[in-house]
This record gives sequence, structure tokens and C-alpha cells, in this order.
Amino acid sequence: MESFFYEACKIDKSSAEELILRRYSDINYILRMPADEFISFYKLAKEKEREERIFLQWALQLPLMTKDTYTSFEDYKDKVTGKNIDTRSTEEMLNDIDEIERQFAARG
Repeated sequence: MESFFYEACKIDKSSAEELILRRYSDINYILRMPADEFISFYKLAKEKEREERIFLQWALQLPLMTKDTYTSFEDYKDKVTGKNIDTRSTEEMLNDIDEIERQFAARG
């Protein structure tokens, strides 16, 4: 319940209305939604809007890409959104490096 209020406070009323009206034609359906369902709906609409902007950025760069520099949309999106960033702790990464080095050393 706490997260509901936290998410609800982050929504700007005018931008939510503009986004919803731009993307969906039946505002009455939206207005009859329970609040928690609306928040989920709004978050999904924001994510789709962001993905559309990223796609347009990628599409603008596409003609400039060569065979060697081509990046798929999914890879581009991961790079832009930071999804390809490793979030493990330094200790976990160092342990993995040690394990890989041990495996290489064992092979000779």
C-alpha cells in the first residue's frame, strides 16, 4: 500500500492527462479504472512513450551505421537505458574474476 501512495505522488496530473489522451481515445474507460490499475496503466504508457523516443533516436542513427558499426535496436535500447550495466557489488565481481583466473590456471 505504501508503494501505491509513493507512485501516486510522483504522477503529474497534467502530464498524465496529456499522455493518456494522446495515446487512448476513450477517456471514460480510463476514468473508471481503480487508482492502482490506473497507476500501472500510466507507468506502462510512460515506458512505451520512452521506448518510442529511443526507437526514433536509433532510427535517425541507422543511415549512418555501417556493417561494422551496426547496433540492433535492443542493444541500443539497453545501452541508452543502462540495462547493460552490471549492478553487482565490487566484491562479487572480484570473486568472479578470481574464479575465472583459477579456471584458466587449471587449464595450464
